[in-house]
Amino acid sequence: MNIQTKKKREYCYSVVICAYNSERYIKDCIDSVLMQLTANDELIIINDGSTDNTKKILDGYANNARIKIISNPTNFGLAVSRNIAYKSANNEIIFYIDSDTILPEGIIEKIDEYFVNNRDLSALTGQGIELNKKNKYDEWRYLFFSQTQGKIEKKNPRYLSGLCMAVKKNALLNLQGFNENYRTHAEDVDFAYKLRNAQMKYIYSPDIFVFHNRTDNEESLKKMAFNHIYWSIIVHKNNGRNYIAKYFFASFKILISQILKCVALRKFYLIDISFKIFFVRLKAILKI
Repeated sequence: MNIQTKKKREYCYSVVICAYNSERYIKDCIDSVLMQLTANDELIIINDGSTDNTKKILDGYANNARIKIISNPTNFGLAVSRNIAYKSANNEIIFYIDSDTILPEGIIEKIDEYFVNNRDLSALTGQGIELNKKNKYDEWRYLFFSQTQGKIEKKNPRYLSGLCMAVKKNALLNLQGFNENYRTHAEDVDFAYKLRNAQMKYIYSPDIFVFHNRTDNEESLKKMAFNHIYWSIIVHKNNGRNYIAKYFFASFKILISQILKCVALRKFYLIDISFKIFFVRLKAILKI
């Protein structure tokens, strides 16, 4: 059993990793979590119908008493997997991280401090710090597509970041978890709407973060950008806000700012990627 002695926390944590075809990243993610579990914590892994070697890797952890592995018979989607996880969790706080992240040392202690110092806090979200710059697509993502809400703490921000969010189980129960219509994206944004509508308190803190261990190529970056824009517009529309025009005009502003930054940094080779993602954004917007 891989448990280290840690500073005593007030809360116990169920760390959740939802994995779909995550063979490239899942082991590093699991190992980073196991180093930080106390005797009262648990790690829940949802294998959401993976067709690669994810299951084989998870089989290597089958005898670890701190890990609960749940295998979906087919790909149910991210929201369903998140819901399965919290319903099976034994602890009061559910800490969701993505399978392509690495958990920095001491982050759970920082999360615990937030919940201890804010007794009425229902959820806490953080950011993803890009770890890889293996190619120009990773470098572009690092500069222009990092998952952050800035350097300042925010109360009740517009969204939660699913790659790094801790939620009290009773809040999930009261709000009936995540909307299962969002299979791959935006379930975290929709859940922020639920929290806000219920007048529950949640916080974004830049001090809460995970390392994003993802690496991209052109096609995977385009797919990520398309899904992000498309589902962002859909979730806002479903919650009574039509942001199509806002996203459309913002796309031009974003492109110009990216070009200027590439020129200032003398990274001219990234401008071509900015144009390609610009057209992906427009394609996603026009599909609504």
